[in-house]
Amino acid sequence: MATVTAESVYLRSLRRVWFEMKLSFQFNANDGLEYMFPMTVCTLGAWLNINEPDRPLLLLLFVNTALAWLALYSHTLSNQSSGMAEDLINKPYRPIPRGLVTVRGANVRFVAVSFLFLSLSLLWGVLWAAISALGWVVLHNYLGWHRNWFGRQVFNVAVTFTSYAMAWRLAGPVGEVGWRWISVLAAAQTVIFLQDLRDVDGDAETQRRTVPLVIGDWPTRILGAGMLLGLAVFASWMLPIDRFMADLGPWWAAGYGVGCALIAAHFLVYRGPSDDDRAYRAYQLFGHGWPILGLFLMS
Repeated sequence: MATVTAESVYLRSLRRVWFEMKLSFQFNANDGLEYMFPMTVCTLGAWLNINEPDRPLLLLLFVNTALAWLALYSHTLSNQSSGMAEDLINKPYRPIPRGLVTVRGANVRFVAVSFLFLSLSLLWGVLWAAISALGWVVLHNYLGWHRNWFGRQVFNVAVTFTSYAMAWRLAGPVGEVGWRWISVLAAAQTVIFLQDLRDVDGDAETQRRTVPLVIGDWPTRILGAGMLLGLAVFASWMLPIDRFMADLGPWWAAGYGVGCALIAAHFLVYRGPSDDDRAYRAYQLFGHGWPILGLFLMS
């Protein structure tokens, strides 16, 4: 009888662990690639550019993945628990609208995940970044910044800056070159308001003040397109492209400009929630991936 009971407890524990793993994936799936891939590649690029890295690369990538997943999970838990009303309209496929977990359950998990995130950050010397990131998450998701377009802009730029600083610091000291790259990657988030083009109906019903609702659809698209082109110019000026191998700096700058121009044109020509979603996701990958590519051209 005792053996049966022990086996039952063991099986229940395994099922619980499996459920929590699946639940974390369901919360993070929509943003996982866009957030975690650039973070991992940033750590790799920083490791390659530091003359004498003092930590094994595979271990760094493993820790980076764990920290990035916990950081993202703390955000998605709090974001989706505070935005359930909007998700019922715009994103009913998410875990809370589907009934997989309650708002209270998501908030309890937020506390647990935040504790794990802070603990691992402390062990790896990036506690300052974890505290900063969680502070911005609380401001945005629990204290109402997500309902105002300006608060959303500040949050996304700040948390991106902090996240990349953490990713770089795992490999070693940041230095001037590192801060330049981190600044460009954070600046890429200034066009975050373009994602709100796909959620106008839900945002209007839940009384969120997003840029498309404040200034209108076409002005938002024109403003976003202009800022995309401006970001390409800013990145070419900010980054040390003269140090790229085989004189590839000008080609890299031209590629960034062309990519931003194509995405800007897509926002102007193709108007609709699904088109806007594709264009925004393409920019999230390109806007972070192309600057990070430059790290490898310097290696």
